Amino acid sequence: MGVTTSNVKSVFVNILALHPEIVYVANASYVYNSYNGSVSTLVISYIPNAKKVRESLVAAVKEVNKQVDTKNMKPAEIVLAYHEYLTSTVEYDASGIKDYSTVYGRDHKYDMYGTLVDKKAVCQGYAETMNYLLKQSGVPCALATSQYINHAWNVVRINGKWYHVDATWDDPVTDLPGQSRHDYFLISTDTLNRRTKNASSSYSLGRYDTKISAAWTGSYNGATDKKYESGQMWSGVEKVMYYRKGYWYCIKQGSSWMDFQIIKNRFSTGGKKVILSGTSVWYKTDGSHYTKQYGSIFLAQESLYFHTARYIGRIDLDSPKNEYTLLYDIRSKYSDGVNIYAMGWHNKQIVVWVSNTPLCNPRDAYLLAPCLKHSWNSGKVTKKATYTSTGTKLYTCKKCSYKKSVATPKLQLGKPVVKTAATVKGIRLSWNKVSGATAYKVYKKTKSGKYQLLRKTNTLSIVDGRISSGKTYGYKIVACNAYTTSKVTTVSRLYLGNVKARAKNTNKGVKIAWNKVAGADSYRIYRKSGNSAYKLIKIAGSGAASWVDSKPVAGKKYTYAVVPYKKQTGGAYTPVTVSCKR
Repeated sequence: MGVTTSNVKSVFVNILALHPEIVYVANASYVYNSYNGSVSTLVISYIPNAKKVRESLVAAVKEVNKQVDTKNMKPAEIVLAYHEYLTSTVEYDASGIKDYSTVYGRDHKYDMYGTLVDKKAVCQGYAETMNYLLKQSGVPCALATSQYINHAWNVVRINGKWYHVDATWDDPVTDLPGQSRHDYFLISTDTLNRRTKNASSSYSLGRYDTKISAAWTGSYNGATDKKYESGQMWSGVEKVMYYRKGYWYCIKQGSSWMDFQIIKNRFSTGGKKVILSGTSVWYKTDGSHYTKQYGSIFLAQESLYFHTARYIGRIDLDSPKNEYTLLYDIRSKYSDGVNIYAMGWHNKQIVVWVSNTPLCNPRDAYLLAPCLKHSWNSGKVTKKATYTSTGTKLYTCKKCSYKKSVATPKLQLGKPVVKTAATVKGIRLSWNKVSGATAYKVYKKTKSGKYQLLRKTNTLSIVDGRISSGKTYGYKIVACNAYTTSKVTTVSRLYLGNVKARAKNTNKGVKIAWNKVAGADSYRIYRKSGNSAYKLIKIAGSGAASWVDSKPVAGKKYTYAVVPYKKQTGGAYTPVTVSCKR
């Protein structure tokens, strides 16, 4: 059965649900057959600035893909990467939402445009965006909704099992930069309902009426597994985690309320390493203190920024021991009781919030201004490389003055470019002069297929005379000095020859005769006079041993060369000169 007036609305809604990137449609109408109700035409109307909205969203998705590199990630890591991106860059904002309009469509806070472009969205925007990003990364997923709590989130399938992911509820309404909880990340239905009930007395039934839609790859059959609910690298982490070069970085409370740890995690192995630890106390204005850690981190390339109650610091992740530097102490301006409580993205800026309360109301806001993309100068050599040791080159970022020392490889000899030619004495091997080389080694392939040293020389050519006509020989040539050798150049050559031409005058012309050689399938006869170039005048078959040139001019001297050939490979020859007497 096709599209009819009874199902056209659900068909249209399902299309949009499966393609959340279509954020520029305002309305749809249709033409139908009044006799049987079948719909023949679906007419789509677009919002006034549809093209600009579409282009902005495409650019925003490209930016996400640039910032979130999921290559080599496990499925659970991919889900975590997008979870952290949404919770760290998007603000939950239900204020000022406009009603649906047949001209302007639905408010963008419900869709991917609001989430990725405006950076303000409600749960529907978070969930649809998460579904789109997971789908493009190949992670099975679907939308989940509950009318009872008026909410939308996601379910994902990892290794054949389904889990709930609620990025919205992990990004609390009191939007603090750098905050990202993990209470609703990869959890079972049982845990989801229990935590939902505990969140508010208004949710005493949990999410009992959950409905799954827009599923991509596989059918949802319930989320019962609790594998990821404890003992994971995100367990107990309340701030954004960052990924770099195979490792996840997080900050969390240590063994006591006054201790913090910045940890480097490897998800694939479960390994972890504390790269910085310390104590920090968040004092209240009355002199007492909070029994909790509020530190955050922010990753900008190799720089992992962190804050405690009073300090902003930076860890250089590319340094040998992850050295850190304290950049600023707010006690130069603020007294105890005023602390740093937040650091991260807010309104498309990277900010630091200083306040006398963890909710940061009121607050003083400062820009962190990290360098998000270095612009390197041409670099300065600080140690020259040699054939036995690497060198170093120091680069400086033209924007932030960050310096990095890069190892330059040991000097290497260039690979020789080798040419082969057949001569009367054998196969001639010649090559270019390689800078830094003091000698060249030539190896010859033996009957067993192995290569043996034929000759070591400081010249740029040799002739191998131990050959037979009609056979192909293989060679390897390397440049070398006292410290290293170059990469190998391998060549082969079919040897034909030597063909010695003989000439005599006859009453029909000049008769050219020659000795036949093994392997030749033809003989090419060339002629020249004086200092002119050789010209091909005859191609004789493999069985021929003579030929008469009937067109020479009497009294003129000619030189003849008979070159043996096999297909396009020529052999060695010895020319002959004769004066024409006819």
